[in-house]
Amino acid sequence: MLRIASWFARTASAVVLVCLLSLVAQPGGVSAQGAGIIAVGYGAGGYLYQQVAPGGGAGFEQPGYDASSWATGAAAFGSPGVGPCGVNHNGSIKTTWAVNTDLLVRKAVSLNPGASNVVITGTVDNNATVSFNGVNLGTFFSGNCIQGAIFARVPDSLLAADGNNLLAIRGQDFGVASYLDVQVTYDDGPAYAVCPLHDATKAHKAGSTAPLKLQLCDGAGANLSDPSIVVNASGLYQADPTAATSLVPDAGNANPDQDFRYAADLGGYIYNLKTTGLGSGTWVVTFTVNGEADPSYFVTFDVR
Repeated sequence: MLRIASWFARTASAVVLVCLLSLVAQPGGVSAQGAGIIAVGYGAGGYLYQQVAPGGGAGFEQPGYDASSWATGAAAFGSPGVGPCGVNHNGSIKTTWAVNTDLLVRKAVSLNPGASNVVITGTVDNNATVSFNGVNLGTFFSGNCIQGAIFARVPDSLLAADGNNLLAIRGQDFGVASYLDVQVTYDDGPAYAVCPLHDATKAHKAGSTAPLKLQLCDGAGANLSDPSIVVNASGLYQADPTAATSLVPDAGNANPDQDFRYAADLGGYIYNLKTTGLGSGTWVVTFTVNGEADPSYFVTFDVR
């Protein structure tokens, strides 16, 4: 939520409405950079899986591997009602995994643009080799279902730009009882990336109208803009240490309530900003999306 603290007039030659803008909270108590959001929970469904002889299924962890013929099942995988591990007896097993075989699982993991700090944790009997987007993150040894034996941190550089990722695990069992279940968590990024449509390097004469145009995109640049998404101009400041934040003046009430107007011909949004009273230099307009603020939600323009 953004709060306007104060405003005032500056000088006779340049009048700028000024306010202090402060981020005080995010809805639901989770900030845009909140930690530990669950992408795949324990007991999740939607896994593609196959049981093979030890070492079988080479290359299954690669994104291009054809697993269309595999069965679909839910975690946890294992041998219910046998062995010394409590997890084999607590009703958590939803898909049977035969002992003395390798279990191959693949699951799509969808993440917001800007997601980071992806962590995979879980329990296995006996071992698990974990891959993410085709890259091996390591083999984790447990033996008798040690909870948390699987712990793999995914480098941010491995995350797919479009948010569509692949988790792949080879579980290995050596007899008596089997078990596999994992959770994937991450730190969230903004729901959208900003794709400016105007030429930010083009200088606008002071007093003229600067049409600010943008689309809301995914991490790969695909347009996600929609008339139902509210983009609201929340602040204006000059990109130098001496300028203050300011209300965002529009031209002729073209943008009621300081909302960017959705334009079907753009497939995006436009804000006609009046530059009267703005000094020369680069200016930054911040905005919220459906009431959510993020440091990446801004566009720039120049005044001469």
